[in-house]
Order: sequence, then C-alpha cells, then structure tokens
Amino acid sequence: MKKILGLDLGIGSIGWALIGIDEEKTEESKIEGLGSRVILLKENETTGITQGNGETINSQRTLKRSMRRNMDRYQQRRKMLAQLLEEYGMNFSESLLKLSPLELWKLRSDAARGEHLSLPEIGRVLYHLNQRRGYRSSKDENQENKNSTYLSAIGEREKEALSHDETPGQYFYRKLNESRYQTERGHTACSYRVKEQVFPRRMYEAELKQILTSQAVYYPEILSEENQARIFNIIMYQRPLRSCKHLVSICEFESKEIINNKGKKIQIGPRVAPKSSPLAQLCRIWETVNNIELKNYKNKSKKKQSTIPLFGDGRLSEFIYTLNNSERTAIAEFLSKNEKMSSKELLKILGLKKDDGFTVDKNVSKGIKGNSTYCALKTALEDEPDAEKYLRFDIHSEESSLVDTETGEILKKVSSSYLKEPLYMLWHTVYSINEKEELSKALNSKFGIVNPSTIDKLFHLDFRGEGYSNKSSKFICKILPYLTDGLKYSEACEMAGVNHSSSLTKEENEKRELTTCLEPLPKNSLRQPVVEKILNQMIHQVNAIVKENGPIDEIRIEMARQLKQSKEERNREFSRNNARERENKKISEIISGYGFKPSKNRIQKYRMWKESEECCMYCGKPIGVHEFLSGMDVEKEHVIPRSIFFDDSFSNKVCACRDCNHRKGQMTGFDFMQNEGEKKFKEYTDRVERLYAQYKTSKGTAGISRTKHDRLMTSKSEIPQDFIERDLRQSQYIAKKAIEILKGICRNVYASSGSVTDFFRHAWGYDKILHELNLPYYTKAGQTETITVNHKGSSWEEERIKEWSKRLDHRHHAIDALTIALTRQGYIQRLNTLSSISPDNESKIEGEYMRQGQNLDKWASEQFHFPYHAVKKAVSEIAVSFKSEGKVTVPGKRYIYKRGKAIHVQSGLMIPRGPLTEDSVYGIIKRVNSKTGIGELFKQPQNICSPKIREAIENRLSEFKGNITKAKNSLKKRPLAVSGKDTNPATAAVFESIVVIRYKIEAIKYSKVDQIVDIPVREAIKRRFEELNHSDEAFAKSLSERPIFRDNDCRFPIKRVRCATNNKLESMTVIKKDADGNPIGYSLNGNNHHVALYETPEGTVEISVIPFTHAVRRKQLGIPVIIKDPQQVWEIVSDRDDIEEDILSRIPMPDCKFLLSMQINDMFVIGLTDEELSDCKMNRDFATLTSHLYRVQSISWRDYVLIKHTSALTRSRKEQSANGNYIRITSLETLKKLNNKKVRINRLGKIEFL
Repeated sequence: MKKILGLDLGIGSIGWALIGIDEEKTEESKIEGLGSRVILLKENETTGITQGNGETINSQRTLKRSMRRNMDRYQQRRKMLAQLLEEYGMNFSESLLKLSPLELWKLRSDAARGEHLSLPEIGRVLYHLNQRRGYRSSKDENQENKNSTYLSAIGEREKEALSHDETPGQYFYRKLNESRYQTERGHTACSYRVKEQVFPRRMYEAELKQILTSQAVYYPEILSEENQARIFNIIMYQRPLRSCKHLVSICEFESKEIINNKGKKIQIGPRVAPKSSPLAQLCRIWETVNNIELKNYKNKSKKKQSTIPLFGDGRLSEFIYTLNNSERTAIAEFLSKNEKMSSKELLKILGLKKDDGFTVDKNVSKGIKGNSTYCALKTALEDEPDAEKYLRFDIHSEESSLVDTETGEILKKVSSSYLKEPLYMLWHTVYSINEKEELSKALNSKFGIVNPSTIDKLFHLDFRGEGYSNKSSKFICKILPYLTDGLKYSEACEMAGVNHSSSLTKEENEKRELTTCLEPLPKNSLRQPVVEKILNQMIHQVNAIVKENGPIDEIRIEMARQLKQSKEERNREFSRNNARERENKKISEIISGYGFKPSKNRIQKYRMWKESEECCMYCGKPIGVHEFLSGMDVEKEHVIPRSIFFDDSFSNKVCACRDCNHRKGQMTGFDFMQNEGEKKFKEYTDRVERLYAQYKTSKGTAGISRTKHDRLMTSKSEIPQDFIERDLRQSQYIAKKAIEILKGICRNVYASSGSVTDFFRHAWGYDKILHELNLPYYTKAGQTETITVNHKGSSWEEERIKEWSKRLDHRHHAIDALTIALTRQGYIQRLNTLSSISPDNESKIEGEYMRQGQNLDKWASEQFHFPYHAVKKAVSEIAVSFKSEGKVTVPGKRYIYKRGKAIHVQSGLMIPRGPLTEDSVYGIIKRVNSKTGIGELFKQPQNICSPKIREAIENRLSEFKGNITKAKNSLKKRPLAVSGKDTNPATAAVFESIVVIRYKIEAIKYSKVDQIVDIPVREAIKRRFEELNHSDEAFAKSLSERPIFRDNDCRFPIKRVRCATNNKLESMTVIKKDADGNPIGYSLNGNNHHVALYETPEGTVEISVIPFTHAVRRKQLGIPVIIKDPQQVWEIVSDRDDIEEDILSRIPMPDCKFLLSMQINDMFVIGLTDEELSDCKMNRDFATLTSHLYRVQSISWRDYVLIKHTSALTRSRKEQSANGNYIRITSLETLKKLNNKKVRINRLGKIEFL
C-alpha cells in the first residue's frame, strides 16, 4: 500500500490528507487520515503577508524597544555628566533647575556670548545641552522614504540662525524674548513653543565647543582642553552601529555544511554580493540580455520557413527574432552605461522598427534596468575632470583550477583583477565607509578626489538600499564568462559545473538518507516571522503524521499563492484586487439597472463586452448588452479551447457571437480567423492590436491585457506545453524551503497548483460536501434561498445557503488536501499536453478527440478518486485542530556584545509571550456625580463630597457595626441628622473616579465631543463643529488655518483634549508613579488569560477572571497559573511577603473546590447529555461529537463566547447564533444546562476528553 500525503499550506492554515493507494489493486484504497490545522494569526500578521507591506508583526515592538534604549542611553549620559559636574564643582542647586524657559535660554545664550557665568550656572547650561542634541544626518537622509518637509524645515531654521550669527541657544532666546507677554496675574510668559523646533547636530556641537571655549577664559584649570574633551564626549557621544554582516545570506551555490564545536550542523561559505556591486550589476545585465526575445505577429500568417538559417535578413521573416552575439554585446554595452533602456532604444540598436510588427516581451516592454551604480557614480563625479578614469571597469577571463569531469575541459572564470578596477574600488569605498570625514580621507588618498561638492555627493549615495543579490561574487566570477558568450543563466550554471535547480537523478534520489523526524527551523532563521511560524507548524504536523502512520512514500503540496509571491508581487496583487473590487461594485449596479441579478459570471461578461468595444471579438459584429447578459445568440468563448489548453482564466475568454463560436469549434481564435480569409484576418489582428494599445495608454482601464493579446495571437502549434508546470515552479525562497524541508523525510515531494486542485475538486463533486453538511443548520436559521438551475435544457429548483463560500468552514483545507493527494503527476502532465493529444487532421475533430478533449470534465471524473459518500463521512468526522497559544512565558537569557562577541550575563529570565498591557496611557480623575443611590453612599462613604453628610453616614454605619443593609434600613425610622436637621442623603453628591485619555485635537470626532471632560474646551470645540455642520473632516482641516485657543488672548492653541472612557478601574494597571510613589499613569490590562470557576463550601460558584498580566506575575512568583488546588497555593504564599495584595486578592479561598477553567481556543463538547456522550464514545460516532464541538473565542466577566470549531466566523454574530455556529453564555445557569465537557484536540484532530 503506497502512502501519499497531501498538504494544503496556506496563510494561517494547514490542510492534510493521508491516503493509502494500492497500485496493484490487491487491497482497497482508503483514507488513512484527514484534518485541518488552523494557526490563528493576528490581523496585522495576515495583512503583512497578503498586502505585501513588508512590515513584520514585531516591527512596532522593535521600534518601541529602540525608543526605550535611546531613553536609557540618554539617562546614562545624564548620570555620567552629573558625576563629572560634581567632580568639577559645577553641580547646581534646585533653584537653577527650576529656572523659567526664558531665564534658562538667556543663561545659555550668555554662556555662548562669553558672559562670565558661575560654575553652577555653567553646569546647568551643560545639563540643558545634554537634553536635546539635534538631528544627526546620515547617508540616506536624502532618500525618498525620508520626510522631506521635516528636513527642509531644519534647513530653513539653520539658515535663519546662521544669518543672525546665532547658536541654537541664542536663536531660541531671541524667539522667546520676542513672544514675551504679561499674564493676568502679572507673571511673564512666552507664547513661542521651543518643542519640535530642531537644529542639525553639528550646530549643537559647535555651540557646546563655543560655550566651553568661552568659559575656559574664566576657569582655565577646570575647563582645560582635556576636561573639555571629556565633557564633549559624554554629551555628544554617538554609539556606532553594530555590524549586521551575519544577517547576509550565504551563497547557496558555494555553501557547504559542517558540524561546529557544539555538534550542530551549520552552513559556511561566501556571502551573497550586494546588488549595487559592479560585478553583480554586470551579471544581472547579461542575464537580462540573454533572455530578450522579440516577436513579429505580422509574420505569423506566413508559413514557417524552418529551412532558413537564423542569420542576416532571414531572421526578419521569422515570428521570433533571435539576437546574435554582436547585438547582445551592443545591448549590454548600452545598459552598462545607462540607467534604463526603453523598448524604442532596443529596437533602434537592433535596427528594427515597431511599425514592421516587432514587439518585445512583457518584461522588456516596461524598460530594461541598466547599471544604476555606474550612473549614480557618474552623476556624482560630474565636476571631476578625470571622471572617466574612475569609471573604468574591465573584466578578463582566465582558466580556473576546475575541470569539467565529463569533457575534461578546463572551466573559465573572471580574473580577480576586477577588484583593482577603478569603478569597483570607488564603489567599495563609498559602500563601506559611513563617516563623511573618513570617506573624504579615503577618496583623497586612493583617488585624489578633494572637491567638497563631489565628496558630499558621493557620501549621500545609498548603495545598500537595493539589498543583496542571490549569488556571491565568487559564483558570479564562475558564470559570467559563459553569460557573455550568450548562454542563458541555466546553461551558464551547467557549463560552470553547478546544478542551479538542485535537481536529482532517480538514482541519486534513491541513495539519499532520510530522517525519521524533521527538525524545527531555528528561531529567526527566516526574515519573515509569520512564514517561519507556518513552516514550523508544517514540520510539527508532518512529524505527528509520520509518528502515527509510519514512513510516507510521497508528499504532494500546494501552497497559497501569496506564499509563492515576492513582497512586490503581493503588494501589486492587493492593490489590483482592491481596484477590481471597486470596479465590480460599479458593474453590479449597472447590471441591476438592466434588470438582471448581478453574479460573478455576469460581471465577467460585462467586462468582456466593454473591453471588446461592445462587439464580437472575431467578426466585429455589434452586440447588445441584453443579448450577452441573457445568453441570446451571444456567448462567453474560450480563445484557446479548454480541450487543448488548461486555462479557464479571464485572460482566455472573450465576447463572441454564437455563429463565430460554433464555426470556431476546437480551433484557437488565431487559427480560426486565419481560415476566414486575408481581409477578415487583417481586420482581426488590427482589432487585437488596437485594443491592446488602448490598454497600455489607459493604464488598464480599457482594452485587453497583454496576456489576452497573446492568447488571441496564438496558433495551436505555439501553445505552451508547460503552462501548469510554470505555475508549479517554486521561484520564491519560502516555496523552495518548504519542499527542501519535506525532502528530508520523504523521497518524492511534488508541488501542485491551485487551478488543478480546483478543477479536480469540482470534477469529483467534492466542492458540494461542505454545503451539504452545513445546509440543515442554515435551513433551520432561515438563511437559505431557493434558486432555479438550468442545465442542458433541463431545469430544477435547489435550496442554497445565502452567500455561501467554502471559506466559511475550516474543513475546506482538508478537502483540498485530499484532492491534492489524489492528483497524480500523470494528471498534470495530461493537462499540460492537451494540445498534443488532438490529431493534426482537422477532419477527425468530431471523433476520438471530441470524446477525449472536449469532455475534459468527464475524463477527470473517470480518474481514480474516493466516492462522494466516503469523503463526506470522513469530512463530517473532522475535528479542527487549533494551534495553542497557552504559554505564558518562555525562558530567556541575556547577552551583551563586546567587540563583536556575545557574552552571556544573565540566566533564568521569564519572557512574557504577549503584551502585559495595552499601549495607551490613561489617567484617573475625580468629578462630582449628584445622581448616586443611597446604597452606594453607604458602600463608599469616603467618596461623599459633603464632610458633614460623610461623617453622619460613617457614624450610622458604626452604630450597626458596618452592616450596610441595617444602617440603610434604619433611615426609615430615624432620618439622618446633619447639623441638627433631618437630611435626605439621596441629595448628596459624590466624587466619582473616571478613567480618561488624551487625544490630539485633530483626531476628535463629533460623536466624542460630549466625552471631553474639560467644560470650556468641550464648549469651544462644540461651537466649531456647529459652524461646520458637524463634519469631522472639515473640523480637522479648519484647525490648521484657525486653531482653537484655550484663552481669550488667543495665545495658547488647544493641542490635546482629555476624554472620559468607559473603562473600569479594576481593569487598569499602574505603569507610572510620581516622585512620592503616587500613581499617575495607568494602562489597560492585556487580554484575559483565563476564567476559573470555584465552588465554595456554601455551594455557590465564584468566578475568577485572571488577566494576562496576573498570569505572568503568578509564573514569576512560582504560583500555578491556573489554580486547581487553592489549599496548596495558600500554603505556598502564606509565609511570603513579596506577593502584592492585588495578586493575593485573586487567589480563591483554601476551602474552595476547582470546577472548570476556560482559555481562548479551549474546546468543549456542548449540548449532549451524559448518556448521549457515552454512546458516542462507545460507538465511535465522531460525526455527532464534532457536530457539538465548540471553541472558546472570548472570555470576560460572566460573558463567554464559543463558536463551532469549523466556523471561520466571517458572518455577523447574529447570523452565526441563528445557525448554531455561535453560543454566548452570560450566566452560570446557562453554562450548566449546556452540560459542557472540556476536551483537547491533538494535531491529528483526535478528541481527548479531560
């Protein structure tokens, strides 16, 4: 029995299916296992992949960690400076520390002017200089990703200060002094705002030197040159960037595996070369040149002259124009000296004309990238008289020490003399040096370049932004001689003795050693953490399957399209899909206007109708939209029939009249029109070219795409035989890595395509299974509709789920995996070579070919697959497995780096596996509330505003020994006496603590105005909104032109406002305290970690909700995170004094009994009686068990949300609740009625009762 594993690897999911196939047919084939593994990614993790935005999930954490490090380094500098000032007698008093801004900046200005300051005053100025050091320019500051407005403002500020011959301190003092005014209380204040007014770092450095030099006149011994240098180095110290060379990939063609001194296998070898390297630039240019291919569609109507050799004028009459060596060299020379080559320039070099019908392929039509390094250096050297001398880059080939084992020929390589070429040396100097002064010295000593303007231009060149190529310089030297000979990349690799595709012969594959268990990828071994997580889940899944079922003979894998795309491709697709979605919405409205119900098919039809200028693509006959949408004498037609070319995409479909479609039969559109006569064929080709030209000029909003143009101009003899195979090629690192990993445990690993899987799933009827399994639940909820189905002259009514999609059910991953496992390589080969199956004799079309080709679905349905009912039964028994996120902390170690070496300094760290609190910082304020019940007054008398009423209520409580109920009831017989008078306490006002947060005024929406707690600010903002008809957008725009001021003199604009929130005090954690230890900053607790239920001796149930913050603290203190034995925990904590009161208050009392705990993704069987549950276990009735299996989605105080394990929850909660996919529990009584039983689902989808 041959075991085949099918894997459907997606973003956040793994579908798997293990089947046993008896190829000798002595045993019955069977489904060994079937399941779906879901990795619940956060929204930003998913969008980071699908949108191709390039931002990893931890980028914000990295940014904030960098901010904390910068703050820590500033504090270290401050501490060191304070110690130095004390040593020099410059420490200052509290009065100097509390100087007003105007006085402080005046002191700093005087220090720079050379006024005699006391030592404490100098110390205060230096302390102030340490606080703000300005903007430090870097090599990439002029790149497009920098904020040009921010930089230009810095430049303008610098110019203004220099024009007045001022230091930053003198500049700010002048601005503050000019804005000085007297307040209503007679104090001096300034309206100028120094904050966010930044100068370049060099101006602060010059100011510091000026101050130290000026004051050294008065204190020569204390401010000696040595001491000045110490002060300057502390304040202006800049930590050098740590080298990241270790992150550069090792060249896969030159790497080798060794075992290090720790016994681990590691890869060593040369690193890949930077893309900006002149050698890498030249290699890329020659790879591109050797792939250039031109076509002439005007020559397609001529018979192919295969006997004419491809040289001289003979090439001009061929459909495909092949370049010769001299032409390739001319193109390469042009690209080596230019930034880009357009298609017009290419044709000009070749002496060809576009009017003669010559066109370039899709990649070349957008232009060919030239030598960006050469062009950048040439521009920077434009003022140098010997610029050409510095830009020389000549390479020479020489014989290497390697010999071709088959031919005995000595292999060639590029001589190492290229390292001494001026262009390479200049590039390497600019690339490797980051400091301007150091670069200036190197340019002077190596090249004699001393022009400051040239040095500045070279310093600002960014040769690192392009990144790295996929080849090392060593490997490039091996293949470049063969690329310059005109060989393509694969051929050059072969000539250099390198297997670039890592393919193995059958014998080599059989000799490979296999492992019994795959090793997980090391942490941070991939650049994209989400992809690393997905691949590791795949590894764990395959290991579990092999452990349970033994060795696997064959693995077939299909990967989500986004995982096989580059970041740029994902970004383009995301943008294209968004644009298409907007367009489809508009088309739906148009179709509805014509009286038709919008559908995917009709939307496609309308787009075809519009792009063909509302006529038949073949004969040009005008077509009415009603005719096409209703299918009257007009049809959606495959340009290249599906019977000979497996492509059902929009690019292979056009609008055609029924007559043309019928006469076309199984021919391609090009062959059909060629048989219609020269005049009609000319009209057809002109129409196709005109529509393609429209597409290019309109940037895709009209006409036909390049792909559709090529389909319309393709004859049957030119149909590619590897259309599907090209889709299977794993070009991206992630795809290659997945197959490489799986080959470690299985000899035969193959990739499958999504289009092939969709085709066979439909042909075998598997795409109806989930709809059928879910239909009863949706019918009961009234979420179905009855539609009329018309097929081959028959019609019937069917009940369908409204807006049904297989993606609503996680089990669709398992069905896809089963289809992938059943799809043999022979099936794909059959679809690849459909055109070669059909006989050349057109008269036989009605015979065997019609049966084999046109009835492709019938052929597919006849291939081996499991019966529908068997697959449906297997799918109904699937328990979806979810990746656990249960870890609270992980162990960690701390290293510090000294001289590039990591030194271990701390062990036993506990690293939280999530944020302890939310990012926003809140405050707590008190405000008066006059609508409080009497019960609350007695519960919290300390909050009562009136001291007399507060004292009276406290006295009444004391009478009844703190019994709130008795004290409150006593008011009926004996009213509360305050100052000798009976008083109704219901009129008493209390102080209410509320949680507030600050927002920028621009972010305030009209709906939030009433939440602003400062009444004057609220009223001012409300008036502005009323002026602007409550428009949020208009309000935000108005602030830049007309700020809202907090004072009548219009000096202080409102920048931020405080708004009340609905957050409870219990959900807040103190994160900041003042000097006296009083809390002043709060943050919301992170997500709740779990909810635990305990039974008291009295029989009541207590609920304990533990936030993630408390779970981490329990782990740190050695307390069980989920407390199942309260008595044992109290024995641990009773003698300890290091446990906070807040932690102790959430520990259940010793006599409580643990009942149940709930965490996110915990699984429960709900709704079965104990007897039914016992019967299911005994009869192995997994279908019934899984139909009652639910997953915890969210937990809070007395509010637990569970959803069915199969539900992807893309519909509203109301709809999900109606069809049984969603359960909300808000009381303990409901929880008991459901008779929940907690279970665990392992990786293979097996249910384990706890």
